[in-house]
Amino acid sequence: MNDWKEFGSYLRDCRLQAGLTIDQVASSVGLSSSLVGKVERGERVCQRSTARALEDLYGTSGALLDRWTRTQARSNDPTWSRQATECEPKASDIKQFHAMLLPGVLQTAAYARATFHDGRPGEDMESVISARCSRLAALTATLSFVVPEHVLRTRVGGAQVMSEQLNHIVKLIEAERIVLQVLPAETPTLAGLAGHFRLFSFKDRLPMAYAEHVSGGVLIDDPSELHRLGVLWGTLTAFAYDPSRSTEMIREAEREYRLAEEQLQPTLR
Repeated sequence: MNDWKEFGSYLRDCRLQAGLTIDQVASSVGLSSSLVGKVERGERVCQRSTARALEDLYGTSGALLDRWTRTQARSNDPTWSRQATECEPKASDIKQFHAMLLPGVLQTAAYARATFHDGRPGEDMESVISARCSRLAALTATLSFVVPEHVLRTRVGGAQVMSEQLNHIVKLIEAERIVLQVLPAETPTLAGLAGHFRLFSFKDRLPMAYAEHVSGGVLIDDPSELHRLGVLWGTLTAFAYDPSRSTEMIREAEREYRLAEEQLQPTLR
């Protein structure tokens, strides 16, 4: 079942639970009965305005709009990205290295919005941003990350965005939700040039990895490649600062951004 067929089936269940006919729904939301039927069968994409109207009609307390947002995000994502995202909730352990940005699962909405603004200008990415920022809540895995030092110093969206983003990460660390290590700028290893990758471990299946490249990504289950990436991860964590020092670096970077934003405010008044 594709994404919109699954969503349409969910809408039909909501309608039946509300005790309404297709004609009654159509009259209430200002659509034709034919269009409502096509949306429920997944033959037509449900527009956000329609989802909002159905949310009010069915009284689903946000559940319907949340389901719409996740469906829209999945339908916008290429298959390779979706497959990797779908691995996350099933994993017991996730290790991730990102060479250029803070990993998506750790991003605030403002940070993600800034990356999309520059990387995919002109596109309406709000549903994708919402889905990205909600991923962490669905994960039960042990989460470990390595990011290069320059990622903390790259102003994505400006000082305020970076201050809020780094504060968000510090809170996750303090809550023992994640472990993050910073790879020094002057590290003697070139392992960080290998690109972005994630390692997934599971309780009930063999491990997998996901590696990104400039135009997409690939899921990996070949044992030799998994071993190579495991060794690479070991090298990165060995040369990175320990978690305690890394956290202090993040706090210091956050303070610098916050002070920069505070100094900027008087000139904007």
